[in-house]
Amino acid sequence: MNKLFSLLVVAFIIFLFSCSNPQTSSLPEEDIKQNPDTLKLQFTNESESIEWAEEIEPSVTSDNKKKNSARFNSTRYSNAESASTLEPLELDEVYPAIPGLGILNLSDMNPSVISLADNFCTQLIKYSSQKTKANSQNLYNLMAKDRAFILTVFLYDNTTEQVFTDYLLAKGIKIGNFWQIPVRLYEKNGYLDIKLHCADTTSGWKVDQITYGVFIYE
Repeated sequence: MNKLFSLLVVAFIIFLFSCSNPQTSSLPEEDIKQNPDTLKLQFTNESESIEWAEEIEPSVTSDNKKKNSARFNSTRYSNAESASTLEPLELDEVYPAIPGLGILNLSDMNPSVISLADNFCTQLIKYSSQKTKANSQNLYNLMAKDRAFILTVFLYDNTTEQVFTDYLLAKGIKIGNFWQIPVRLYEKNGYLDIKLHCADTTSGWKVDQITYGVFIYE
């Protein structure tokens, strides 16, 4: 019994001895509290022992940036160049139009009808500024047979006060052997919209009818 007690006492003494001499590199807490610079000194020493990688030369990084930029620009140009080789989409052609008058594309119309409308408007402008017999006769020559009275009424209604200075033709409509052509006659104070009804006669294309609205002041 006494022997067992002696062994326990010896073991306890060895345990206390081992705890009072720790095998560690840590700084004692009391030393840190009494001398705070000790921890700072340890950190500095350990930092100085670290091997840091050398800084890349600025010229090298600059060259890499230039190469990357050039490669990016080249790629963008290449894509744009490739896109330009693609076949364009087939889109319907769009022609200008004037509200109240119509589309200004005359490509589908009979050239002889367009020529008649142009000639009529040109002679009408001459007559509205100079009401001579010669100018009026040039207009009557463009009318179909037995249609002279239609021109007479038209001239009386629209050239007594107005002096037309310009005109504009719009796309016409073909109805049987007739073409109906919208025309806008311009005057310094406004405009007048008319329709020339052109007929294919034995004497060629002639004006068979003239319809019109009221003069629009602007």
